Amino acid sequence: MTLTTATRESRQDLGMPRVILTRAPDESKSWTEGLLAAGYEVVSLPLIKIQLAPDPAVIQAAVQQLSAYRAVMFVSAHAVAGFFGEMPKADVQKFHQLHTRAWVTGPGTRQALLARGIDASCIDAPPQDAQQLDSESLWQSAGHRLAAGDQVLIVRGTDEAPYTPFSGPAAGMGRNWMAERIWQAGGEVDFVVTYARLKPRFTADEVRHVQQWAQDGSVWVLSSTQAVMNLQAALADQAWTHAIALATHPRIADAARQAGFVRVAECKPVLGELLSSLQSLN
Repeated sequence: MTLTTATRESRQDLGMPRVILTRAPDESKSWTEGLLAAGYEVVSLPLIKIQLAPDPAVIQAAVQQLSAYRAVMFVSAHAVAGFFGEMPKADVQKFHQLHTRAWVTGPGTRQALLARGIDASCIDAPPQDAQQLDSESLWQSAGHRLAAGDQVLIVRGTDEAPYTPFSGPAAGMGRNWMAERIWQAGGEVDFVVTYARLKPRFTADEVRHVQQWAQDGSVWVLSSTQAVMNLQAALADQAWTHAIALATHPRIADAARQAGFVRVAECKPVLGELLSSLQSLN
């Protein structure tokens, strides 16, 4: 847990809530910087622990078969990091020579690809003005590129240890919703797991802080349904009726309500909209 407080006095004077970011620190760096610049007190409390490359041999085999795929969907920035691993940037930059599209749902994953050397012209993503940044919006933007027989690789994480190969679509999961659309369009889908999502282990001190933040008007920024479930598992007896949640997707908002959050707002996972939503909560 990291508590970053550059302007606590001004935050208190203005009635600005403490903001708890539950994404991994590398994913929320720009959010932290933007929130601090706006005067918020920020807590980094990752609710998912990431382990990259649980099976390097399987990942390497998928990398070597890239030319067989019409598109590769990266479900997160961690999917990008686990897939390309220590590959030299010069080799990553050859991606455009394969005529393979890189699919992403959000700006963080897109930026991770750009940082690795993938040319922007190879990336398909939902338009910036899309109502939601998710698989459904991505399909509307990129699905028309597929033809019957095309192969798509979905680069994903897993919550299982050891990983059990995918056996069919699961309700409510964006990556599996996408697989169904591809199959219905006559395409073929492969999956490769490039990272594992593990439950965090809170110290006694962290548990005391969380219990306080569930009651004092702090705003919990929730970026995945798994994060919500991990929070419930870590504090099974905690009541969330007085907590405030800001969810980055309707499915996450539903999970927060099911967990007991009463005051739940939604915003896209973009810094500008996060700031606007926080202001509307005051």
